[in-house]
Amino acid sequence: MPWLSVCIGPDGRLLDSEAFATFEEADLVTYRAQGILFDSIVRQVEIAHDYAVERILN
Repeated sequence: MPWLSVCIGPDGRLLDSEAFATFEEADLVTYRAQGILFDSIVRQVEIAHDYAVERILN
């Protein structure tokens, strides 16, 4: 039975899924996706922070 890596959006909609032959392969893809999501959230917070500081200073 293959392992399945699934990405579900905040609205509960399936964004992507992929089957893998081993748990390790599926876990690695999930781990990498987690890193990409975390980096995206950090960038959004940094942009919001920069915008707020700019508004205060102007």
